[in-house]
Amino acid sequence: MHLHRITLPTFVTKFNIRLRFLYFCSLLLLVLISKNLVFLGLIFLFHLGFLINKKNEVREIFHVYAEPIFVASLLVLIKSLDLSSFHNTIVALKENFFLGVRILSAFTLFLFFYGSLSFFEIIKLMKWLRVPSLFTELFFLSFKFISLLKEDMTLIYLSQKNRLGFWGFRRSLTSLKYLVSTSFFKALRHSQTVLQSMEQRGFDFKNLPFNLEPFRPVDLFYFSLVLLLWILLWINL
Repeated sequence: MHLHRITLPTFVTKFNIRLRFLYFCSLLLLVLISKNLVFLGLIFLFHLGFLINKKNEVREIFHVYAEPIFVASLLVLIKSLDLSSFHNTIVALKENFFLGVRILSAFTLFLFFYGSLSFFEIIKLMKWLRVPSLFTELFFLSFKFISLLKEDMTLIYLSQKNRLGFWGFRRSLTSLKYLVSTSFFKALRHSQTVLQSMEQRGFDFKNLPFNLEPFRPVDLFYFSLVLLLWILLWINL
């Protein structure tokens, strides 16, 4: 399952994008400074509950977690391994288990935030964060050209495969070289065509209607209430 296919309930995605971003940053800060395993577990389970819904299969969600679980396990093992004493290794594993839970909690928060975003909401958020227009424009154009590049590479790869281009090691290397070079020049030609069309039409990134929605009182109320509850849990646990 790809990250861009993750979906969240409608009431989450309708929340103001700025409040979602502030919620993510606030809880991520609490996760990073928290020293309580119960609090981290609550963060993980609460947001995982939103990820597991009718649109996201449980099997696919845990497939997304495969890589962070592997990284977390590897870090815990490396930090805990003591070749001189098996007892010290067991004790260190228990202590460093906290690190693994912290990683999974932070990753779950990221999925919760990222899954609620659309592409144009990311552009709006970048505008609100005062990201330079050059980077915003590059991001906007890259999103389109990545999909075009994927389509071109798929067509070229299938054509090579049907002609036994990947039969044998040396032939595979040659086919791979032509695949990369041809895809690059196709992407370059696409970009030149689009740039020329944009210049002819007087394109200006500032003219795109990426205005931020105003804060709704109900959104501010729920944001303040939920964030206050998490802060109280962090203080008391």
